Amino acid sequence: VTRVAHERGAIVMELGTQQEPFSAGRRALRVAGVADFLSAADGLLTSGDAPAAREHYLAALESAPGYRDALQELADLDLAVEGRGESALSFLQELEAGPGRATREAEARALIGSAEALKATGREALAVEAWERLLAVETDPVLSAFVATELVQLGVSQDKERELLNAAVSSAPFLRGPRKARFE
Repeated sequence: VTRVAHERGAIVMELGTQQEPFSAGRRALRVAGVADFLSAADGLLTSGDAPAAREHYLAALESAPGYRDALQELADLDLAVEGRGESALSFLQELEAGPGRATREAEARALIGSAEALKATGREALAVEAWERLLAVETDPVLSAFVATELVQLGVSQDKERELLNAAVSSAPFLRGPRKARFE
């Protein structure tokens, strides 16, 4: 191996001869392995084989414990399967406790997953708290409106419902759902 680089979401390794032996660190080799597992998992998901994709995401996580993308994908997969809410919560808790800061989009995705997993496991009060946490930090008007309507569906008080729906309409007046929900 004469060169290792990252180009357009792929790790590129060039083979050839060079004067001195190439020394790839453990981290570089681990990242290359994780990329292989993730790529295979993504391909399996595209073809509709979620159980095999899940196995590849688990292999990626085993290769690189705490890897944020693998944790999120595993949580999303488990949320899609009835009865796996606890497993999804476990992956999301590991994601939240992990090192480093997530992007705003990744943080929102994790909070949505947490709220959905809590709801799926019968913990509506905690789901409401998760949705409210997301609503407090979310700046995207469409996502804020979505979060507000999710909170309404969880059965908040009438005053809170009116406040949430009015805020949703105010932030995203072009969305029909929150406007319609105010009159139901």
